[in-house]
Amino acid sequence: MSLMARGPRFSLACVGDVYLQGPVASKARCRPGPAGPGSPAAGMLREADLALGNLEAPLTAAEWPADKVACLKTDPGLAGEVKALGLDAVTVANNHALDYGPQGLLDTLEALKVAGVPACGGGANLQRALAPAWVEVKGAKVAVLGFCSALPPGFAATSRRPGVAPVRVRQAYLLDAVTAEEQPGTAPYVLTRLVEADVERACGAVTCAREQGADVVVAQVHWGVPAAFVAPFQGPEMDYQPALAHRLIDAGADLVAGHHPHAPSGLEFYRGRVVLYSLGNFVFHRLMLQAGQTDARPIPPYSPEAMAHVALGREKDGLLACVEFQGGELKSVRLVALTLDQAGEPWVAGGRRSRAILERVEALSQRYCPGLRVESDGRVVWEGQGGAGGAGAD
Repeated sequence: MSLMARGPRFSLACVGDVYLQGPVASKARCRPGPAGPGSPAAGMLREADLALGNLEAPLTAAEWPADKVACLKTDPGLAGEVKALGLDAVTVANNHALDYGPQGLLDTLEALKVAGVPACGGGANLQRALAPAWVEVKGAKVAVLGFCSALPPGFAATSRRPGVAPVRVRQAYLLDAVTAEEQPGTAPYVLTRLVEADVERACGAVTCAREQGADVVVAQVHWGVPAAFVAPFQGPEMDYQPALAHRLIDAGADLVAGHHPHAPSGLEFYRGRVVLYSLGNFVFHRLMLQAGQTDARPIPPYSPEAMAHVALGREKDGLLACVEFQGGELKSVRLVALTLDQAGEPWVAGGRRSRAILERVEALSQRYCPGLRVESDGRVVWEGQGGAGGAGAD
């Protein structure tokens, strides 16, 4: 074992989207001791040495929404609830960060600062958006960065404009003429390509954090496509996602944690590091949709059922990833299957529901790591390149 591997050992809990419309009622029912099936999942964040997630809505009282189908915001006073939930740092690099303009983003960052929750992924300019949130845990310095590929127009930070740290993606559409004639209405295959300048800036931010003394670097990325918007033959990940994950790890990231699709997806071990492609929802309080709004942005006539599934927050599965590091090295990964109740609050899934979620994650991981297993207790095992569990576990 290297000298580095003799350093402090700590646990890191990663969750996906957090959207609050009020206090999390279930956290008050957390039982003492380890959480088990049927218990509130909020307590598991407080049990971890470090807990990270994605703050899905701005904390602002701003009144003017962006030209989007769904604009989210919540009370700035709920920044304290983010802290009470057990989150030690959050990313704001997502497709809702500027739903209420630059002021909404700046309000969010200020509210989090006052509440004592370090934030990353957004700022008054690109330099600040690319800066990591620093957290010390058991003597180890952890740098947390946030990046966003799900970018509405005008949301990307620049040297002169507030926004989120962007990794933009270009799209092209592949359609076979013969198939289209035989099957009119065939959806095209979507080809995705990363904008190299954005990737270089993101990777530079990762490398810079490592050079500044980070023992562990975590990159949280808002990417991918919710199931309602992707053809079944293409998903769940787009081609750019593993390409970006690998570049970030090559630059020095130890963990890439993804969110945005609102449903759990697979994972990958790459060079002894781990990529969590989508953790799904953690807390997703029901959306408060504006009734009778007749001037909303028109959209294509997608399936009403599919759109409502996303718009009303009906994705009920999630993951909590428990990742252990020692001396800066990845030691183990364990997944906890979650289910959200009618209020949109997370509980530890049990029995058939847990098995179904973990089996789906295992199946989706085969694309990246053939033979990877998710045991019944959530422990992830892969005997491929990089060692058992992809981490050379001792």
